[in-house]
Amino acid sequence: MSMELADAAASWARDLLGGEESPLWLHVQKVVELCQQLAPSTTPVDREVLLLAAYLHDVGRATGTAPGHEQRSAQEARRFLAGRGIPPQRVERVAQAILAHVDPVWGPEREALSMEARILYDADKLQRASGLTALDVLWQAARESPDQSPAAFRSLLARARRHQEDVYGSLYTDRARQMASEGYRAALNYIDALSRLI
Repeated sequence: MSMELADAAASWARDLLGGEESPLWLHVQKVVELCQQLAPSTTPVDREVLLLAAYLHDVGRATGTAPGHEQRSAQEARRFLAGRGIPPQRVERVAQAILAHVDPVWGPEREALSMEARILYDADKLQRASGLTALDVLWQAARESPDQSPAAFRSLLARARRHQEDVYGSLYTDRARQMASEGYRAALNYIDALSRLI
């Protein structure tokens, strides 16, 4: 693996995303760390492709909003890597992993995803699968409508539970599910406890 290329990608992404203290850059650093933890030693993983995809997966957020950022990120990654003489097939492997990091793939296509794409998706979603999804749903609802009736709040809790289950269920790797399981169970227990109080 070329550490010079990885360092260049990290530096470029950091600058695009707002610098060392930017929340987006801090997120990218966490995703890189989680990718390294999730990459199995028993399954072949192209660690260079994984690391480059992890550093570059959110660079599209520098030029637009969250929806569609994966397409912009993949395009920017293609330009960045091609400009450094990386072979087109390797560039495309990085781009494909980036394109797959937002939405889970189901059905026969799920098995066709590269291990690098699966790990990047899991690393990007791990904190949400560990309980943040449910809290995000509750937080957004409280901001939008602070005076909820008991029936509306029960419905909100059910929605938060479904979203939490969906994110956790979308994880590809056993290791990611294991890492998220404690927070996932705690979030569901919290939702269930709130539901019983209403």
